[in-house]
Amino acid sequence: MQEYLQASIQCTDSDYLAENNENYRLSIQLRLNGFSFAIVDPVEKKLIQIKEFIVGDKLGQTIEEKWHLVMDNLTQLIEAKVIVPKLFQKVIISFQNMDYTFIPTSLFLEEKKETLLGFSQKIEYPFQIIDGKIAGTDRMIVSAIYKPLYLYLYNYFSEFELIHSIHVLQNQINKIHKNKKLGNRIYVSVTNRDMHIIAMQDETLLMSNSFSFTAKEDFVYFILLAYDQLNMNAEQDALFFLGDIGRSSAIYNICWQYIRNIYFIPDHKEINMGSDFDQISVHQYYTLIHTALCE
Repeated sequence: MQEYLQASIQCTDSDYLAENNENYRLSIQLRLNGFSFAIVDPVEKKLIQIKEFIVGDKLGQTIEEKWHLVMDNLTQLIEAKVIVPKLFQKVIISFQNMDYTFIPTSLFLEEKKETLLGFSQKIEYPFQIIDGKIAGTDRMIVSAIYKPLYLYLYNYFSEFELIHSIHVLQNQINKIHKNKKLGNRIYVSVTNRDMHIIAMQDETLLMSNSFSFTAKEDFVYFILLAYDQLNMNAEQDALFFLGDIGRSSAIYNICWQYIRNIYFIPDHKEINMGSDFDQISVHQYYTLIHTALCE
């Protein structure tokens, strides 16, 4: 009997051959409630496989306890060879949390980055600072990752890239808006009970912030607050969703009461997907898939 965590969702292209993994990229997205894998052919820009694992959490668990549970389950899967990262051409790992901040490049100092992150939030677990530049901008993203998890990754993986998921998402939204007049838009990425709001006006970033919510009323409140603070028009300016949200969810339906134009983030024009993936809502894995295409 297998004792390790089983995939809650698994979709695989019918032409997938594991012996070709050396030609593919593997992306792993780590979240407080689990993790996901995506395999992508970077030459054909084709999605090969998606697997999602939900760890779950218990009432009263600390952030540190949740990250430790995620790390334990990831370790078990790798040791059981459910996924073998070293077989792939390239491995990119993203992690998703609310412990990040944006800083102008001109104000960023390597030796002060922990202090800079501490200005915006208190992190109550042992952490390692990760930083990176948002492509095509003068902004840096500085984020914190659970340190035991960070050390495990660097001890186990011989070669990989580590990036915050909001870094990936911001890069993608910048690509969507580059050289286009798309007006005002708000993008909301949902992960379990966390939401990340990114507001754009044409090519300009107006807002990037994260919130936790417990009820659907909290969820729509934070979105409407962004509309109000940015002087956006809920009757005209579009709202785009991605992540853990679907048309039948309560948080989606309450937004229709206040916002006229609601969509899911535009299709993955940079990636080819066969009919094997028709059964899943691909917007839920938008960041995971595009992590595999990071350069």
